[in-house]
Amino acid sequence: MEATLFEDPACCWCWAFQPVATIFAFELGTLVRIRHVMGGLRDRPVGDAGFIMQQWRKAEAVSGLPFEAEIWKQPPLRTTFLACRSVKAAAMSDEQAAARLLRRLQEAFCVEEVRIDELETIFSLARDVGCDVEAMAENLASGRAEALFAR
Repeated sequence: MEATLFEDPACCWCWAFQPVATIFAFELGTLVRIRHVMGGLRDRPVGDAGFIMQQWRKAEAVSGLPFEAEIWKQPPLRTTFLACRSVKAAAMSDEQAAARLLRRLQEAFCVEEVRIDELETIFSLARDVGCDVEAMAENLASGRAEALFAR
């Protein structure tokens, strides 16, 4: 059996679902294959940051997880696609490392107010969780990660 999680590192509801996803993987991980599909929320800046902040506050209230909605008072992310492609690039070498990277990107953005639309920031976070950054860079430059993300 397979369960599919549609994800984006900047999605507040994806972050809010983390405790459930973690328990699900722990309890049923040997019986169910969990497939992460990177959704790519947006490839342009957010138009209404106030609406996004409101969603973050709702997700925080529902999940009990910490959120720093103040990040939306900064200039908004230009894109979430780069972070999504980077997770795909990491997965080409090591699926577990890619899952750690996704979690780290979510944590950095939603809790630590780290912008995740710059490659150097993403690579730094990837190093922190043991990803092969050189392989990631190669997979991004070659277009292979883009092809996987597009699927």
